[in-house]
Amino acid sequence: MSTINSQPTSPAGWKEYADLLDIPLKEASPSEEDEVIATYRNVYLDSSTLSEKSVDRLYIYTDVLAFTESEVTISPPKASRVYIFTRVLTADAPVNIRLSPAAESTCSVLIYASILDQPVTISAGGSIPTTLQLGPGTGHLGLAAVASGDGLEVEYENLYSVDQHFDFEASLQTQLRIALALFWRNSSIAISLCAHVAAATSKPSQYPLINAQAVSLGQQLAAQAMSGPNSSYVPVLPIDTYMDTLQTAMVATSTFEDQYERFHEDGLEVDDQLKAANVMLQTAINQKGMRTNQRDTASSKYESASKVASNCNLQLQLDSSELVVAQVNFEEGIREWKLEQSLKAAFSIITAIVTFAVGIGEMCMGDPAGEAGAAAAVENAVQEVEAAEELAEQTGKYLSSDTMKKLKDCSTAMQEIYELMDSIYTAVKGLESDPSAEIPSIDQVSGSSQGDADAEAIVAIAAWDKWILESDDQMSFAVGEGIGGASDYQLALRKHAINGKQLAQAQAEAVKAGQEYVQAQMEVVVCENDIENLQALIDQYKDEEGAYVQAAAKFYDRFMALKTSLVIEMRNVLWAYKYYALKDSSVTLDSQKSAADYQQDVFVIKQELENVDSEYASDDQVFKEDVKSEKLPSNYHKLLVEGLKGSDHSASFTLVPDTDTTGENTTRESFASVFNDGYHYRLDGLRVQLRGAKSASEDTVTAKLQISTSGVYSDTTEDKELLNFTSIPQVKRFHYDLSATGEIGETRVDSIFEAVNHTEPPPFAQWTIKVANPDELDLDGLTGIDLHWEGRARYEPIRRRKA
Repeated sequence: MSTINSQPTSPAGWKEYADLLDIPLKEASPSEEDEVIATYRNVYLDSSTLSEKSVDRLYIYTDVLAFTESEVTISPPKASRVYIFTRVLTADAPVNIRLSPAAESTCSVLIYASILDQPVTISAGGSIPTTLQLGPGTGHLGLAAVASGDGLEVEYENLYSVDQHFDFEASLQTQLRIALALFWRNSSIAISLCAHVAAATSKPSQYPLINAQAVSLGQQLAAQAMSGPNSSYVPVLPIDTYMDTLQTAMVATSTFEDQYERFHEDGLEVDDQLKAANVMLQTAINQKGMRTNQRDTASSKYESASKVASNCNLQLQLDSSELVVAQVNFEEGIREWKLEQSLKAAFSIITAIVTFAVGIGEMCMGDPAGEAGAAAAVENAVQEVEAAEELAEQTGKYLSSDTMKKLKDCSTAMQEIYELMDSIYTAVKGLESDPSAEIPSIDQVSGSSQGDADAEAIVAIAAWDKWILESDDQMSFAVGEGIGGASDYQLALRKHAINGKQLAQAQAEAVKAGQEYVQAQMEVVVCENDIENLQALIDQYKDEEGAYVQAAAKFYDRFMALKTSLVIEMRNVLWAYKYYALKDSSVTLDSQKSAADYQQDVFVIKQELENVDSEYASDDQVFKEDVKSEKLPSNYHKLLVEGLKGSDHSASFTLVPDTDTTGENTTRESFASVFNDGYHYRLDGLRVQLRGAKSASEDTVTAKLQISTSGVYSDTTEDKELLNFTSIPQVKRFHYDLSATGEIGETRVDSIFEAVNHTEPPPFAQWTIKVANPDELDLDGLTGIDLHWEGRARYEPIRRRKA
């Protein structure tokens, strides 16, 4: 989706960043007629603006403020005040700001900044320089310094001051425009901008529309970074459907683009400007319906993703209960083993696993009652392993503290944004029927509320993969040592970890989907306001400079909105391509591309699809697999039988692809079932029959089963690279006749059929079987489940075995 590049860290790097941006209304300079107040606003300003000596109040609004010298002196007239609102303070070396007020007067400076590229100090007279402690980790958003004859007083600010100036709002709007422009191109800068704007508009709450847009963009980027490059969404329709919609979007964008460029031509007559403006306005009006459709689609997607996360949460709760039961015997075994061995590191790590596993599960499930205690227990477990790593004897150590810390950090950040999502969605949903509905101001973008979010520091959900492997290897050691209860605990821990990762994937998708909806709804609101304002401007337009600048800014926003819609449609195409080809397209998403660029991208994708199909001499092969529940991995057979006989007559099992490329792993149980010698598995469906069940009456009845997936899937490439996907859960019915003696009769509703208008899932997912009519069935004699899979796959070539 976006490239995680480092942000610039020097004036030259930030100057290059600012020069590349073509953003309207980004700058303002002081009025020569105002002798009291001077205001500078731009994307990039240098410290020369601080040398203004002729005014009482100086306002600096900028994304980046660059210090070009090692010391900057602010020497204003009597009782002067300087206000600096910036995201980045940059320099090539440490800098000191020296305040030098006029004799027998004071000078105050208020600085808000989220990033300091170099140490910055502030001093006055002969005072010792005070280092600015601003940004993430400091707990401070700003600093107020007052210099007088008595020296320097410094006080930190944890809230932004209420600022109703036009230039403050305009600066925030500019930063938001930059974030949207760089959303696909450079996620590091984009997410940093979003976090900064979110903090500036939530502490205190001001400009709620800007806040909602910043949080929406930022949390989408954060959730994408957490998901990692090998995770993506699977659109449920064929790729050609999205290609058709993309072509329609390109036509609208191309029409707007032509008139947008014409509107900005030098020397264009007023009548010609108005003609171009009216065409753009009409295009924007025509696209209102598309905005509403995108919003409604995003809403449905969030509600589906939220349900997926809820189902995954429920499954992890069941896994946690099973883990706790297995833990009792295992802890007794550990106590007995401790008396017989001297492997201190291994002992500490094995005991830490028990604490960590339960704690990390509670954190992911978001139980408010136990969340704080769980976080503390997880931190203690990490510290135990860190201490064990300091011991000289490392025999039997497989799990690292780094793996545990990354999983803890990932889970903590995910919960901080996931737990807010439903309330945000509900509030914004209210705007659909009530334009005056109140939207809560939020400062959380990626688990940080300190005005900056570092995309490179966001820990991906892939941390679960390392935990799954290392914890399983550690438990294999415990099993090998003969520790009582270790084998059962290992089974329970495997399932707990596998489904914990599924929950994390589902939560990340829910955050992305929810904030996609927020962004879409905010765009509906902004679009309606812009159309109304543009109509008024055009009706009164007479080529005044001010009106031209305002109109240009509004048209820029409409142009960016069209481009963003185009990128969203292209993203659907790229998602569909990845699911089909099991690799990324060479096409990159970028809202700064022209319509012609995207036309070329469509050609590239069609070529890539052709190339993928040309790699094989035939279509995927058809498979039919019969699996008895006794042959499923782990203890799923027992859980299925018990669950279907239980009070809710429902049970689940999870399949995970085998990613071992060496064939040397003989101790770790495969969760792939029969799907272990191919790739690109696509299912036509699954039939389930209840072995040992019979009609509850003397008559033949129809056994009605619901078979569903979690909506979280995995797949592997031919080289066994693991790919993760999320989508809408698939729910199918399978009905068959069942006699009083248990004989299976005719199929009434089949769950296996070839899809024509929808994509089909791989088998690697969490599957849930539910009996829809348990009162009509006698399940007392249920002894097992018979599964019949059908679908298509690609198979690895058979190679000659080595002698």
